[in-house]
Formats: sequence, structure tokens, C-alpha cells
Amino acid sequence: MGRSGRAVAVVTLALLVGACSGAASQAPGDSGTGGAGASQSGGGGASTPAPGSSDVTADNAFGTASNNLDNLDSYKFDVELSSSSTSAVGSEGTTSFSGTVVHKPDQEQQLDEVEKDADGTTTDELHILIIGSNAWTKQTASDKYVAFPDAAVTGMIAGLSAFQPEKLFGTAFGTLGSDYHLVGTESKNGVNSQHFHGDESIGTFFSALSGTTGTWSSDVWIATDGGYLVSSNVSASGADATSAGNFSIDVEITNVNDPANVLTPPS
Repeated sequence: MGRSGRAVAVVTLALLVGACSGAASQAPGDSGTGGAGASQSGGGGASTPAPGSSDVTADNAFGTASNNLDNLDSYKFDVELSSSSTSAVGSEGTTSFSGTVVHKPDQEQQLDEVEKDADGTTTDELHILIIGSNAWTKQTASDKYVAFPDAAVTGMIAGLSAFQPEKLFGTAFGTLGSDYHLVGTESKNGVNSQHFHGDESIGTFFSALSGTTGTWSSDVWIATDGGYLVSSNVSASGADATSAGNFSIDVEITNVNDPANVLTPPS
């Protein structure tokens, strides 16, 4: 997709962030440390009603799921936008955003963006690392990090937040709770989670967002302990590449509160 593909993806995510009407982020609360993917309490965040309760609805769960990630000590994320449609956001190929978010003991963020064309060949990439008030960037994974000027770090931190999965979920899914129903409780990414499934009515919103038409499906998993987003996906399967094609957005949260989620300054 190259720079033009990135521009489309960035604009799309920026529009999603701008449309957000969710609750304000809460300060990180205390939470225990555990292994990769362990289910942890969200600290002071609002909790999701217990499974089987009549209060368990997607409206309730989605409303705070994205912001409750801010209550975790740390986590890793993977977000992938994939399309075989020539009319969809980002055109044919994939754009992936992966990295680590650390809230405690200090604020640290890592973002790795990789774009690939329909053949799976990497066409563009960008890597950003922020630790406290310092930031570094590099064009490819094999390059050496270069420090950002101090005056530009604040803007970099603000811009990077747009790529965190809670922003994408909170704006793309957060207001669609009435279109989802509770399937049950199961383990997802090693976390005990409530599984919600979206009906065909989600297609109205996502067709307008992506520029594709087709048969839509979506599933979301919210941690039963802490009420934070664990996984979400939405996809459309269409007839052909020019009129619809396939389109998907996948978000995965892993390594929740893993002590190994430590970012170090480049040497």
C-alpha cells in the first residue's frame, strides 16, 4: 500500500478517534502481576456484571471496555486491517499495528506499523518507541532508533495514542452494543472473558466505514474481571474485489500485566 495506504489508514483511525463519545480515561489502578495473558483486575475501573446476570449486555460491557485498558499495568496489542477490496480502506493488502503499552511504573509505548501488499510483500513500515518524555523512531526493523527532538515528543505521544487498540474499539464498536448479544463465558487469549456476537445490522456502520458491502460478522470478548477489551474482530465477505471483496479489522490484547512488558531505551 505504501505511503498512500498509510495515509488512508491514518485518516481513518483519526476519524474514529475524533468520533469517540465514550467515558474519559481513568487513572491506572492497582493490579497484581501475572503471567502472559493472565486475567487481572482492572483496579478502580468499572467492572462488567457477572456472567448470567440480567445486567450483562453488550451496551454495558462495551461502554467501558476500551477505557478499562488504561487501568492495567501493561499489555501487548496487535491490530490488523486487511482487505482484498479495491474500494476498501487501505486498498488491497494489510496494515498491522502492534506493540506494548505500559502505564506503571511509568508511561511507555511501542508501536510497530507494517504495511504489506496483496502478495504479502512489505511495502512500508515505521517503528516508534516512547519512554517517559523521550521518544525514538526508525523506518525499518533493522534500522537504528533515532531520537526525536524534545520539542516534538509531546506531539508524538498524543499522535501515538490514536493507534492504541482501545481508541479503535471505543469508536468503532463502543456505540454498537445494541447490535450484539452475549454468547457465553470462555477463555480468550488466556483471559476468562464474556463473548459477544454481532448480528447483521453491524453491516450498516462498517460498510460506510470501509467502503465494502457483503456479509458481515463480528465477535467481541471482554474480560469478566476488570471489564477490559480482550479481543474484537469484524469482517465482511463479498462477491469480488471491485465491488466488495473481503475486509476485516482484528484487535488482540495479550500479555496483560506481564512483568516482562518492559521497554528499554535503545543503545
